[in-house]
Amino acid sequence: MVWNLLHINKEAEDFFDNSPRGFEHDKNFKYKVRSKSTLVIMQKSLLIDGWREEIAKHCRGYVNINIYHGRGRETSRKPLIEADIVLSTYDTISAESLDPESPVYVIEWFRLVLDEAHRIRNMKTKLFRAMSQLSANIRWCLTGTPIKNSLDGLAALVSFIRSSPLDELPVFRKHIINPLLKEKDEGAVNLRTLLDSICLRRTKKLLNLPSVVEVYRAVYFSFEEKSLYDSTRREEIQAVKQQDSQGRNKKGYFGIFQLQLHLRRLCNHGTFLKRCCSISQTDTQFDPEQALGLLQEKNESKCHYCNIEIEGLGSSVIHRGHFTTCGHLLCFDFVSIYRNSLITDKDDIHSRCSICSQPVINNACFADEFGDKRKAYSLITSSKFESTGIASKMKELLKDVSRNQTGGKSIIFSCWTTSLDLVGHHLKLCGLLFERIDGSCTRAQRYDILQKYITDENIRILIMTTGTGAEGLNITVANYVYILEPQWNPMVEAQAIARAQRIGQNRDVKIFRYIVEDTMEKGIQTRQSRKLDYASMGWTGDQLELPGDSTTTTIG
Repeated sequence: MVWNLLHINKEAEDFFDNSPRGFEHDKNFKYKVRSKSTLVIMQKSLLIDGWREEIAKHCRGYVNINIYHGRGRETSRKPLIEADIVLSTYDTISAESLDPESPVYVIEWFRLVLDEAHRIRNMKTKLFRAMSQLSANIRWCLTGTPIKNSLDGLAALVSFIRSSPLDELPVFRKHIINPLLKEKDEGAVNLRTLLDSICLRRTKKLLNLPSVVEVYRAVYFSFEEKSLYDSTRREEIQAVKQQDSQGRNKKGYFGIFQLQLHLRRLCNHGTFLKRCCSISQTDTQFDPEQALGLLQEKNESKCHYCNIEIEGLGSSVIHRGHFTTCGHLLCFDFVSIYRNSLITDKDDIHSRCSICSQPVINNACFADEFGDKRKAYSLITSSKFESTGIASKMKELLKDVSRNQTGGKSIIFSCWTTSLDLVGHHLKLCGLLFERIDGSCTRAQRYDILQKYITDENIRILIMTTGTGAEGLNITVANYVYILEPQWNPMVEAQAIARAQRIGQNRDVKIFRYIVEDTMEKGIQTRQSRKLDYASMGWTGDQLELPGDSTTTTIG
């Protein structure tokens, strides 16, 4: 990838030198100024350092790099036009999409590169529109998962690179999606033709990387865990049925999502997890961060009003959201609209939600208005865990981690911070040193933690949330990867594994996955297989490999 960026400088110079005055290219702006530069847009600011280090390693200072991120970034065009490579993030670029004076939007870039391009898979989002508004002579999409949840995601990438006529969604659906849904050979043939035309796929077979060994640990509940799981399932199914009969919260977080979340957490935590009340008794007791994580897994983290994809709950997130106390997810733009839409009862003291008519507690409309959300919305009462308990999955994990202490370094992934809490607790009891990275860490903190983990021989374990560490990071010092729970989207697991199994890895990598038998985790595993079969359609010959096994796909 870096080699390709660096070895067509002559073409970039010619593009810049031949720039006409007042060059018109995009109907949304009066004019564009050509640049010889390649604009690379990535998922997180943490990844900028990795890109800069890789470029420096290969070009030895001969390339002019500009970092367009942070408060101190350039506000004039000239440095960006004269740079060879400009590095930025999705959030930075998206935040300037409505500013007609933004330097990145008045430039026609020689090349535009989207790293982890599946970020723009939803064509209805502001993020997709912001990336599409950028002008460029050449457009590339880099992704290990071009088909993440549906073929609509691939349609978004085709639209971004402007591959006519399939860049129009109705045309794409007519010739690709609809024939496939009808199980016609025409759809598969058209898809293969498209991918052969616009994709360059580099599988790991070409890199001669060390081998990967995958181990599935079948975990069996103890009698106590099984009893807790079964009784919880019965009680909460009854509560869900009761809610459905009352017509409440049809589009909220609750119901089947809450049931699934609780049962999945029980698979990790066993009897350590404190017993919560039934759904009908805990209408305001949930963790917004975990709720968002579950919705993101199912590709349903969208604003109730405008359908924009919500990327996070923190104030630092561009497309941030808020959960109402009754479980509806809203984008920031509709917070005041929702607040003004509350239905006031006759006594003018209590209010009800205008979406589901649930009462609004203490006039607090949103989760963060209760102060400490972890305390106010926890599924447990006084603390997360019982002081004693049984967690069969944790036992299996600790056996593997302890056994592999002398053979290399380990990364443990979970999608929940509460599971990392329990993992950390057990690691401490075993006297095992570890570092932790989750969504609460700043960019600087993540960098320092990673450097300590990489360089300190005494720190042999890193625990991470998949949302934080699944994309973009290079952690080849690790050769043991533990996936604590199966994800609805198998690509999330594949990206987590790719942090260790990539260029620079010189040891065999061993992957451990943990599945609790006779639970909903088995159903998730079955769905994963179907999704992988679906995602591999269209690849032929040497390109035919499971999406999780590919290093990157370049579309453009």
